[in-house]
Amino acid sequence: MSAETEEVSESDTKPRTHWIVDGDTLEELARRFLGDRSRWREIRVANPEVLTTDDLLPIGKEILIPPRRPLNPPQPQPSLDSSVPVAGESSLVPIPWKESPTK
Repeated sequence: MSAETEEVSESDTKPRTHWIVDGDTLEELARRFLGDRSRWREIRVANPEVLTTDDLLPIGKEILIPPRRPLNPPQPQPSLDSSVPVAGESSLVPIPWKESPTK
């Protein structure tokens, strides 16, 4: 099954919670729940009140685990074309200033 036709389950697109236990690490939680150890920062960002450091997880606290996949994954960006300004060129256009009427 290719990535384009792969079905996305509801558990992949909804956040869930996890109670921190002894031995948990952000990297391991990211691997287990998000499928990629490098996504640990997403868990950290989703829990600023509970996770105040990257290396010490408070045992017994409940944290939010972001969805494994976003509901609307980012779309590929279009390739550059001639309408996109090149470094050094300005695409800014001056706008005439109109003063608002006074009462």
